[in-house]
Amino acid sequence: SPEHCLIILNTDGEVLDAWGDFAPGAHGLSVVRQGGGEVLFITDNSSDGKVFKTTMNGRILMTLSCPMESGLYESPKDFRPSKTMHLPNGDFFVVDGYGKDYIHRYDAKGKYLSSFGGNIGKGEARLEHYGPHGGGIDFSDPESPVVILALSDRNKLKRFTLDGAWLETILLPGSNPRDVIFHRGHMVIPHLGDEWPKDRNAAGYISVLD
Repeated sequence: SPEHCLIILNTDGEVLDAWGDFAPGAHGLSVVRQGGGEVLFITDNSSDGKVFKTTMNGRILMTLSCPMESGLYESPKDFRPSKTMHLPNGDFFVVDGYGKDYIHRYDAKGKYLSSFGGNIGKGEARLEHYGPHGGGIDFSDPESPVVILALSDRNKLKRFTLDGAWLETILLPGSNPRDVIFHRGHMVIPHLGDEWPKDRNAAGYISVLD
């Protein structure tokens, strides 16, 4: 809700706390280990969206708006982020999944570094509109981590280097992959529904991939 973008429950489902009137369009949530504790990254995919870094009890530590310094936007209203992905050194990527489909990289202090996706590059290096909805970083090869993006309405996954070079496209016909979660050596992928948006009543499901 506009009053509470985050609700905390115990293991029995009882509400312990609720807060966050700063993100009326809260969409993505990342829990990140930092400095011996944990922080949250919340993406608000409203028009003129924001990325909020907060403590576990909702105190805002950092707010990021549209990276106009990238030269990729005519208006901040075009920035509608959906997810963040994080590196061990504190750098992180912001997926502009509802805006211009770019993937932006920032350092730990929130300084803009670079972008890929959207209309950058050619062929498979580009990301079509309403494509990159979520994703994660595969650290199975620590020397060469890989960004894996869930291209929801495009029914596919794409793999990129951390510098944004396209590596591979994995087709998932009829699916609608919304995110990529790594668990015990596998990728767990939630899908909004079979043949979405053609069939908006289709049931969602989960895929597990190596």
